[in-house]
Amino acid sequence: IDGDEPGYSRTWVRYDRRTTGKFDERALVEAIRRGRSFVSNGPIVLMTLDDTAGPGDLHPVARGSVRVTLRIRTAPWVAADSVDLIVNGEVRDTWPVRPAERRGAEWHGEAELRLDRDAWVVAVVRGRRSLYPVVQSQAAGDGPDRAPLPFAITNPIFVDADGNGRFDPPLPVPVAIRPGSH
Repeated sequence: IDGDEPGYSRTWVRYDRRTTGKFDERALVEAIRRGRSFVSNGPIVLMTLDDTAGPGDLHPVARGSVRVTLRIRTAPWVAADSVDLIVNGEVRDTWPVRPAERRGAEWHGEAELRLDRDAWVVAVVRGRRSLYPVVQSQAAGDGPDRAPLPFAITNPIFVDADGNGRFDPPLPVPVAIRPGSH
């Protein structure tokens, strides 16, 4: 380990806790198996489709479009500057996270997403200001330009757009490498 502070990055898991208030190991393991999680080194990202489906869920869509809702929460020293909405491996939309649009430590965004076939949807959150001095990299050297940048990625939400009750992955297609992207 490069001297990184403990706990970076983290896997955040959403699971139902029983009313006893005690830790429920089985519920946690089941939530992880179902993909109800996201990974982050700072930003907390909550993504839903039609306010019902979250990461790991299968979401049936009858009309061919869904409403994507994103909420990003951060500590004051964590910058979240943009969100990429990825559908079936392609960036469908990029939303800037402008300071003027934030309510304290929270940002909220919504969009309609049109889908003509089954799809998986992921959100990627990025920040341009490093996590320095809270998180540092000894190997890269000390300083804000050497520390990790804020990053979070959700597990996918699976969309059943054809109404057959399951997620049918898109057929594989050749990957096109853009000049200068490697």
